[in-house]
Amino acid sequence: MFPLPHVILSTIFCIILYPFIGNNAFIIWSASIFIDIDHYFWYIINKKSWNLVDAYKKHMKKELNGQYKFHIFHLVELLILIGLLSFYNKIFFYIFIGMLFHYIIDWIDLFIRYNKVKKGRTWSLLMYIKRKWNT
Repeated sequence: MFPLPHVILSTIFCIILYPFIGNNAFIIWSASIFIDIDHYFWYIINKKSWNLVDAYKKHMKKELNGQYKFHIFHLVELLILIGLLSFYNKIFFYIFIGMLFHYIIDWIDLFIRYNKVKKGRTWSLLMYIKRKWNT
């Protein structure tokens, strides 16, 4: 999903949550938006460029589709780790909710657009290792 729909949906979600959790809604909003920084990290590592504008343009034009991508903040293992840490610190709980919300709208978008999970997206470290092993 592109950045703007993430911002809009996350903002609506957090406005709904605000009366119940107050300023903690901002933590959820931040986690659900800034999780996508790993797309830029992937671009830096694989394209050997720090040009944020170019990375954004190529992402928006879908020029990077079809390539196996390792987005560290989109891994289910990280979500599980943050979920476990939430038992020890409340801030991790709000980060977990933000990340989970982001994952869910990504999954919905992929199923609506492609009627399946997109080939290039790696949801798990184990999936990534398996793909690398088989290529």
